[in-house]
Amino acid sequence: MLLLCGGITPSASALGLLYFNGTGVVKDENEGVRLIKFAADNNDVIAQSNLAEYYRSKGDENNAIVYYKLAAKNGMQQAKTILEKRGISY
Repeated sequence: MLLLCGGITPSASALGLLYFNGTGVVKDENEGVRLIKFAADNNDVIAQSNLAEYYRSKGDENNAIVYYKLAAKNGMQQAKTILEKRGISY
């Protein structure tokens, strides 16, 4: 936990995916999302994109757009393309 508090967001994002998918740990979607959100909120572009996809898969378009916009602003081409197709500026 010390690493997460130290701001190592790629580790939080990677660990979150492990929990979300149940890879090498007991599957815990809530813990996975919590860790990915921590990373996304600390400017991890991959976590932002993953979180946007998660929200989109759950039908939460508002949160999906929030994280697509963050990812697009941080250079994620996939997020830019998705927003452009929807006519949403970033």
